[in-house]
Amino acid sequence: SGLNRFLLRMLKSRIPTIGCVNGHAFAGGWFLAMAHHYRIMNADRGWICLNEIDLNVPIPKAFNAFGVQKLGEHNYWEASCIGYRYAAQEAFQKGIATQIYPDKDVLTMTEDFADSLSAKNL
Repeated sequence: SGLNRFLLRMLKSRIPTIGCVNGHAFAGGWFLAMAHHYRIMNADRGWICLNEIDLNVPIPKAFNAFGVQKLGEHNYWEASCIGYRYAAQEAFQKGIATQIYPDKDVLTMTEDFADSLSAKNL
């Protein structure tokens, strides 16, 4: 599918990518966020979740391998088999979010982080 091809391109990118999760990221939004090298999440609102289990929608096998690679077996099992909804602090502790900031700062801090990366000779 188009999403599969897009995620594969992101995963193969040698240029660091940053995803700013400024609210909820469910299902495909979870995979889109996880495809980034860095995931910055709003600490005050929003969850990140694989809710396919609640919708009775199977997750493609290739996406499962990707999830395990990104999070480890247990954390991905918890996300995919239970459909656990992670708030920012817990997402950060589990390695789903790489940074978290308050609502008023999340976009500015994401932009500042992007600027710091762009200054490097990548």
